[in-house]
Amino acid sequence: PRFACDPNNGNPIGFAPNALLTPIDAFEMFDEDGSGNINEDEFYFVLEYLKLEVSDANQERLFLKYDKDQSGEIDYDEFRQIWLAVADVKKELTDRGVDVPKFASRKKLERILEKCLDEEEE
Repeated sequence: PRFACDPNNGNPIGFAPNALLTPIDAFEMFDEDGSGNINEDEFYFVLEYLKLEVSDANQERLFLKYDKDQSGEIDYDEFRQIWLAVADVKKELTDRGVDVPKFASRKKLERILEKCLDEEEE
């Protein structure tokens, strides 16, 4: 589709820049060789870039837990599971304009957020 540009800011008309950085955006940014995988060092930088507060020991534990084939790398699906486990789920849902159910468990909120990610990544 073609967009007409707003002469005031150069943005396409009807398009608002999105300040929301999705996990796939960050993953792709740090997957420098485009292999579809990130190593433990890249994983550390992705978490730092996403401002996720995870201790060094916990980062290593998470990486090893999700690096199921012990290749020293994780793919996006594995990374996404880690992100869901450590992200501020309520904030992520609120940032996406989702009404957060008051008494929902963290697991339920993670499932709602996962559906949001599915839609964003289509």
